[in-house]
Amino acid sequence: MKTYPVLLFFLLLSFILPAQNISRYDCKISIDGKTIEYPFTGGLNSPQFNKMDINLDGVEDLIVFDRVGNKLNVFINDNGKYVFAPEYISSFPPVEYWMLLVDYNHDGLKDLFKSSGSTDIEAWKAVEANGKIHFEKYHNPYFSKDVLSRKKSSGIGHFEIEHLQSDIPSIIDIDNDGDLDVLSFSTGKSVKLYKNICVEKDISLDSFLYIFTNNCWGRFVEDNFSSKIHLSDNPYRCADQFLVAPRHAGSTTLILDIDDDEDYDVLIGDIEYDSLIFLRNGGNAKNAWMTEIDRHFPSYDKPIALKSFLAASYIDVDFDGNKDLIITPNEDYDIAHSPQNIKNVYFYKNIESNKKPKFKFVQNDFLIKDMLDLGGNVYPTFVDVNADGLLDIVVGISPQVIFERESPSKLYYFKNIGTKSNPEFRLADSDYLNLSIISYQNELNYFTPSFGDLDGDGDKDLVLGNNTGTLIYLENIAGKDKAFEFNDPIINYKNIDVESFSAPCIIDHNNDGLGDLIIGVGLNFHNSQNFLGAAVYFENIGSIGNADFSSDAFTSPNNPFYGELDYNRDFSDHSYAYFSTYVDKKNKLLFAGSKSGSIDIFKDFVDHRYDKLTPFIENYGAIDIGNKSTPAVADIDNDGYLEILIGTETGGFEFWNTDIKISNGSYTTEGDLKSKMKIYPNPTQDNVFIQLDDSILKSVKYKLTNMWGETIKSGNLNKSNNKIELNMLQEGIYLLTLDSEGKLLTEKIVKTKK
Repeated sequence: MKTYPVLLFFLLLSFILPAQNISRYDCKISIDGKTIEYPFTGGLNSPQFNKMDINLDGVEDLIVFDRVGNKLNVFINDNGKYVFAPEYISSFPPVEYWMLLVDYNHDGLKDLFKSSGSTDIEAWKAVEANGKIHFEKYHNPYFSKDVLSRKKSSGIGHFEIEHLQSDIPSIIDIDNDGDLDVLSFSTGKSVKLYKNICVEKDISLDSFLYIFTNNCWGRFVEDNFSSKIHLSDNPYRCADQFLVAPRHAGSTTLILDIDDDEDYDVLIGDIEYDSLIFLRNGGNAKNAWMTEIDRHFPSYDKPIALKSFLAASYIDVDFDGNKDLIITPNEDYDIAHSPQNIKNVYFYKNIESNKKPKFKFVQNDFLIKDMLDLGGNVYPTFVDVNADGLLDIVVGISPQVIFERESPSKLYYFKNIGTKSNPEFRLADSDYLNLSIISYQNELNYFTPSFGDLDGDGDKDLVLGNNTGTLIYLENIAGKDKAFEFNDPIINYKNIDVESFSAPCIIDHNNDGLGDLIIGVGLNFHNSQNFLGAAVYFENIGSIGNADFSSDAFTSPNNPFYGELDYNRDFSDHSYAYFSTYVDKKNKLLFAGSKSGSIDIFKDFVDHRYDKLTPFIENYGAIDIGNKSTPAVADIDNDGYLEILIGTETGGFEFWNTDIKISNGSYTTEGDLKSKMKIYPNPTQDNVFIQLDDSILKSVKYKLTNMWGETIKSGNLNKSNNKIELNMLQEGIYLLTLDSEGKLLTEKIVKTKK
């Protein structure tokens, strides 16, 4: 039986904390009679696949990083079966854009190479300590930054090895001398070779020493205005030296020896091309010269049908010892592009050998066929659709993209077929209320649903946000405690318009029996930018049975800058403020999701319609789902604690238990302790401070541990001594536990490098 360190840590914590722990929630989900194996892994859009033995059991596990949302997942190899193991995610440092796992120092542990978040390449050494893996950042003794660098041509000083964050480089021993070289397009249209000379200089393989040796590895160049590849007719000359400088929009490279001739061939993905381009090396290991081209690799088998800009991984995914080919998109969401987000992981099985691989298409939904993955951005909500006393799940989705086609947005309805204490969900309708027709006819998408009693007649109506910033209203005419029955949709409801990506939440804010609207706002480059905050408040000025609103957000009682909330600091093109509420006689909680992927909680928010809202709990539970968290909250299993279902940018969900107890009208959580303490700054470069509330009269004990439970330092804090020094610690993630008279609060602390 395996022991999972982070899970064990939280299990031990459960015997100390008086409340339920923040942990992952699981329940059964089925579609078309099939139970989903990985229902709450978050989905995949532009994944990158690597393998390493993360749990040190002697077999390699699957590490999946998605550049959409910068989200990493771990699937351990359990006797030839992949088992989702989120407890290992914290073993890795934060990753952006791309990552590669390669053993650079030959110690048997694969190390991590990743984007620095800009144009540099970072190396992180895998280290085993007490039977567990963690990563330590490589310190570059030759350069001012801890990134891979190369010697200047003068021999004095270093430049960083530049690599565009949109691309994926190749980090491989290209000359078979025992150390890892780097091949990258960086800028221009040719692949540049940075040779590692550690072996030649008799330098430890725990270091890197690079020189720039080749501006046109393989002697080929990309075309200026297309995906065409120019091959050279001379093994010692670039295809066209005058074409090398300008272009570079986006490319991926996978280096492999496909014909067992002891030199390396290359597979190229290009931002302007919907397949992989294979180039065969007709030269040798010392002088690569590409002489053959296959523009639809593998042309001898089923062609790839993925939207442009592909990436390939060469790893064994079916446990037979032969390395297979996994092909995925390499795009992120932006104004002009969206990655293919369904049927987007192509698995080509190696049916021969690692020396001379031959690939056969198996499926285009590897791993995701076992996930609850609805494409791109998803927006869940809990509601009892059929009036059976059980909360169902209704999900709004953004367009599903396959190749160059986008399907309309719609609602998915998952019916709860379980019990009050053991929920179980089955997909009952993949186009609930036939709203795909509305999406198609009116060019509306990114449906964000909210159910609530808008007109005060006792049943729950439906309001939908969308990409245009307007609203769609469906009045429920069924009556209280009856299965939903809606009138026809009203488009552009009451002329309310927040300009882009509206995400409404229905709540009787002023306690007059009518549902008011808090609308999360997304900004794009076409906005007039009237709404620079995160939310707009529209008060219902109608009467019971007749909801009504003024469309002018700037006219009282409306408020265009609700709570002075600000989740749109970078003027993004999707709604980065999404709200869910829990309200009973004593509790009024507002949960806010945002671009950061975290969740903020506001207490008694209805008392602050026109003044500033301050989070009761920021970054609740240190939950991080990547980008764009869209929470739905409810006590789904009737245990007296709220659960949070969080939609992700990658089309899936994460499900979490909370420590927020709401039974019997009470409200207790470690958040009550957290509200009396402020931990800042976090992340931090050197020190962290604990600001204590006046109500905490005695000192507070603290203990700082690493992610494997090992104590780094401990002591006491008070108002005059509230600093914890972290200067000597390596960058990474630590757990800070504060003890105030037996009440415990545990927070993740992120230590960054100066």
